Amino acid sequence: MNNSNAARRCASRALLWAVLAFGILAAAGAEEVGAGPGRVGAKALIADPRSYDGREILFEGEAIGDPMRRGDHGWVNVLDADAALGVYAPLSDLDAMGVFGSSRAKGDLVLVRGIFHRACPDHGGDMDIHATSVTVVQQGHATPHPVDTLKLVLVPFSMTLAAGLYVVWRRREAANRKGSWLS
Repeated sequence: MNNSNAARRCASRALLWAVLAFGILAAAGAEEVGAGPGRVGAKALIADPRSYDGREILFEGEAIGDPMRRGDHGWVNVLDADAALGVYAPLSDLDAMGVFGSSRAKGDLVLVRGIFHRACPDHGGDMDIHATSVTVVQQGHATPHPVDTLKLVLVPFSMTLAAGLYVVWRRREAANRKGSWLS
C-alpha cells in the first residue's frame, strides 16, 4: 500500500510538471503563433530598435503637433509617456482625429497598429511606424489657462516699484560721484 501511494504521488507530480511545462511553452510561443502584435512603448523601441524592426506593433499615445498631409497619407507625431514617434498613416485615419496636442489642447489618445521601422527605407532612414490602423481611444480637449487677476494687479505695482527704485539708485550713483548722495 505504501508503494502504491508513492507511485500515485510520483505520477501526480510528473503530471503537474508536464502541465506547467506545456503552459510555459504555450505562453512563450503565443506571439509567434498569431496572438497579434504586442503593445510597445517608445522607450523600448528607442532602446532596442533592432528587435522590433519590421514587426507589427501596437503603440498608444497622444496625437501632437500638426498633421502633415502627403498625397493619400500623412504624418502625425504620437507621444507616449517617454517620447514621440512619427506615424505614417492613411488620411482617413488622420481625419478621424479631432484634437492635436499643443500648449492649448490635450490631443486625442490614439492606438496605432502598424509596422515599426528603425530606419525606414521609404522616408530617408527615419525611425517611424507605418500605420495599418489608427483608432481614437479618447477624445482630446482644450486646456484652459485662466488669467490670475492678482497677477494682473501685481504687474503694474511691481513695475512702478522697480521704476522708483531705479530712479533712487541713479540719483545715489550721481550723488556719489559728486560727494553727497542726499542732494
